[in-house]
Amino acid sequence: MDFLYTTKYGNTLEAYAISIAIFVASLFVWRWTYGILRRTFCEWAFNVQNVLDKQCLYRLTNIITLLIPVAAFYFAKERLSFEKELSIWLTIATLVLAQIVSILMLANILEPIAEVILIRSVRDVQRRDQKYLQIQKQSIDKTRKHIRLLAGVLLLAVPGLTVASNVAFVSTVMWVIPVGIVVIELSICFRIVKATKRSLRGEKEVDNKTASESPLSLETSRPLRDRDLELKETIVRFFLGIYKHSLKVLNESPGEIRLIDSLSFAPNYIYELRVMKDGDWHSRRMTIGPIGEESGSRSKCFYVIYDYHLVIKVPPIPIDDLAEYMDILKNERRIVK
Repeated sequence: MDFLYTTKYGNTLEAYAISIAIFVASLFVWRWTYGILRRTFCEWAFNVQNVLDKQCLYRLTNIITLLIPVAAFYFAKERLSFEKELSIWLTIATLVLAQIVSILMLANILEPIAEVILIRSVRDVQRRDQKYLQIQKQSIDKTRKHIRLLAGVLLLAVPGLTVASNVAFVSTVMWVIPVGIVVIELSICFRIVKATKRSLRGEKEVDNKTASESPLSLETSRPLRDRDLELKETIVRFFLGIYKHSLKVLNESPGEIRLIDSLSFAPNYIYELRVMKDGDWHSRRMTIGPIGEESGSRSKCFYVIYDYHLVIKVPPIPIDDLAEYMDILKNERRIVK
């Protein structure tokens, strides 16, 4: 039997099977590509300049690779013949999917960029107290809220106008609305940055020429009421030495640590490690917080995020004998088993 005339719209069953196979294969290619980029590009970008949060970078990569199944859907559709009206709607569906992915990409790019701009714009204000961090965190939350609001409005406006343009006559002037929303929301975000800087400067006058970028300074922010602060700073300085080693600079090279955030819902601190190399500052972040405080152990344990999730254990008495240290590790390994 000739399948050409037994299937609707004049397509053979083989053509349907190939189109479905193309789309299904694109889903596997999407996940495979995301996995490869996560292990290669994301790790490389994170090691070169740790500005973006790791999960944010993973999420952005995942959204970008979503364009693969969208393109496959369009290609599979083009292999088949449909009635004119149905073909138009399938084309619109492909366009709407591409628009949604693009808007999600835009939102995930703007959020970390806005955070970096805000942090860098107020870093010359020589304050690192708890109130400073609170104001900074509130400003970052406001900026993220406006960007998410922008993304939500665009997710409704742009696909809605696309569908409406094909259903009924829509004036091209209407497309000015999404552009105007983008301009307004971005203007609000920049006003938040300026207002934050003005607020911090208004509370405490500082000299703009203070050496916040001085290569000889080793700046450490000091939160209030933290009895383990000095121990935490010692651990952070140790990781500053590791960062210098990874950059292949001398241990005597200029470097500094800065507390850039103190989470209100958890006793964790986020530090920025900065090292001078070839006349330029290189920076990355690390997180440190206490764990096992109620375990009864005499040792102090800290949870650290530095590329990987680590547990740092500090004994009550310093251990300077390697053989003794190895014996302790063997005993603990035996307890774990």
